[in-house]
Amino acid sequence: MSDRVPPAQTVDLTRVRNFGVVAHIDAGKTTLCERMLVRTGVESRLGEVEDGTAALDWMPEERERGISISAAATSLPWREHQLHLIDTPGHVDFTIEVERSLRVLDGAIIVFDVLAGVQAQSEAVWKQMRRHGCAAVAFVNKLDRGGADFMAALAGIERRLGVRCAPLAYPYYRGAELVMVADIVRLCAIGSCVGARPALWVELPAAIVEEVGVLRAELAELLAEEDEQIFECVADGRAPSAELMLAALRRRTLQGSLLAVACGSALNAIGIDAALDLVVDLLPSPADKPPVHAMATGGAELLVSQRADEPLVLFAFKLQRIGARDLVFVRVMRGELRAGERAVVARGYCSVTARAIFRPHADSLEPVDVAVCGDIVAVEGFDGVATGDTICDPSAVCALEGLEVPEPVLSLAVEPPGAKDREALRAGLARLVREDPSLAVREDEASGQWILSGMGELHLEIALGQLRAQTKLAVRGSAPQVAYREVLLQPARACARIQRAFGAATLLGAIELEVLPAAEGSQVEVTFDSAAPPAASYQPAIAATLASLAMVGPASGNPLARARIHVRAAGRAGEVDSEAGVLQAVGSAWHELLPRLEVELHEPWMSFEVLSPSVYASGVLGDLQARSADIREVQSQGAATRIQGSVPLSGMFGYASAARSLTQGRAEFTMRPAGTRAVPRQELAARGLAGE
Repeated sequence: MSDRVPPAQTVDLTRVRNFGVVAHIDAGKTTLCERMLVRTGVESRLGEVEDGTAALDWMPEERERGISISAAATSLPWREHQLHLIDTPGHVDFTIEVERSLRVLDGAIIVFDVLAGVQAQSEAVWKQMRRHGCAAVAFVNKLDRGGADFMAALAGIERRLGVRCAPLAYPYYRGAELVMVADIVRLCAIGSCVGARPALWVELPAAIVEEVGVLRAELAELLAEEDEQIFECVADGRAPSAELMLAALRRRTLQGSLLAVACGSALNAIGIDAALDLVVDLLPSPADKPPVHAMATGGAELLVSQRADEPLVLFAFKLQRIGARDLVFVRVMRGELRAGERAVVARGYCSVTARAIFRPHADSLEPVDVAVCGDIVAVEGFDGVATGDTICDPSAVCALEGLEVPEPVLSLAVEPPGAKDREALRAGLARLVREDPSLAVREDEASGQWILSGMGELHLEIALGQLRAQTKLAVRGSAPQVAYREVLLQPARACARIQRAFGAATLLGAIELEVLPAAEGSQVEVTFDSAAPPAASYQPAIAATLASLAMVGPASGNPLARARIHVRAAGRAGEVDSEAGVLQAVGSAWHELLPRLEVELHEPWMSFEVLSPSVYASGVLGDLQARSADIREVQSQGAATRIQGSVPLSGMFGYASAARSLTQGRAEFTMRPAGTRAVPRQELAARGLAGE
């Protein structure tokens, strides 16, 4: 432990919740968040997504399109707890926003549309939560709609996600109108709550007393399976207390063995208290989370416990420019951060200073003097920090696991309106990629264009719009194209030696490169031989050079993928290499190696889900098969048919219009990346990819 000043305040981590709200697009996630802000008094007015007035959808693109694009952070109080909330996008193109948010959250509410049930992106975010060990509770939304069936929705969640559901709420209707929701554990009910005022809990309406009683008994039996005290109550014919049931529910939620579910209508502010209570009662605090693994200097493993009285550890999960400020959003994993304090970035050991610390509320920033363990804050002054970096106390440097970034699937060419604008465009592209690591950019020297790659058509369209707005340039963009990759099949090796006069000096460099096939999903990794490594100071430049060279493969000029480039120094005894000589040797070895690389052209495939009225299902199926889709499942759901499978992305351009045409606008369609597959050889010529 370093010599640090005492903590600025005593932090009761048990009263902190870091949680997110995740869902498929249009499930009502942001509307639920907006109602939470008003209910807790953070906002005084109700913001609406459709009207472009939602506080958390603050970006111009979000308000214009009525969808969340960027994860928005805020804080709110509830029952003497401090809740740090991140509202995440639901569109698959912005899955990196969900990924990096879950990396710093302890729990999340997953929102379901009661009529649509578990949709494709719901399933995807559920898997992301499981992978990150993020505890989950659920909110079934839109129970005010005709045909809403809460119990059927629960059955669908259990079937699709493979988890046992524990309903903690039950809807009460007066005629066709949703009036209130019942609390199954506490045996009371509450209607619409708008504004920060005491909750108006009432007795259960007589019409649902029996149903709620049956559900409570079933919940007690479910909890009795793993709780001895509740088992004794059930065995003796006694009703367990609310406190006993909530404690058991919390243990099971933290274990991940069941999913507690509330319900209501976010639009009409019904069930908001129940959702907030789920966060406080069931989701973990930072104190409940186990220590996280890190790597100390020298490669030793260590555990980072979430304590305020130990050396500082921050995890940078998001970079964003708000107004005139370049901000790094961080989770304080350990210790505390004070404004003006110096810290070290574990990657590269560079020094940074927190010039200012802010508690964010979407695009509003409240200055604070100190951020303590468990906080999620925005920091100004962390220049050079990248998404996924660890920032530490200089006396105790360690690195947390980085961030997993999906590989782009679509690309487009961008170019400035004139030659004088090239540098401004270059800087704008660099900013885009720095803020959004799921974007990638490379310069095509032959055409003078930049190739911008992303996760989908909407992702690239919005990135292009942001680029134009930031640079004030009429940037031109081509139509999106599939992001092909050249996958390495066999190892290959080459050496190069440079020894040439350069003025009064002599450039020396000798390098051996070996390119080896790597695991599926990987791009290009550069490693250095431990027995004969190049000088340590040269290694970053070598890695950057090889990463750039690997952007153009030997077959069709597309980037190389699934390859590991192993670098070994090959100089003679007594010779002293120069960095310039080594880099020239790297280039020579690569150009010798390139024709020897045996590769196979791969294209991105997408998993898809189409929900179509059954009367149109055969036409939808036929169209998908014509697009070379592999149909995995066709499932009848009442008057609708759900079709799932995978398909090459190259066959799906414009599919949204085709689906609308085939179903008179009544189909719902979702795609998400599902890896890559080899392009059939007989199709290479037709796509203009053969013989290049």
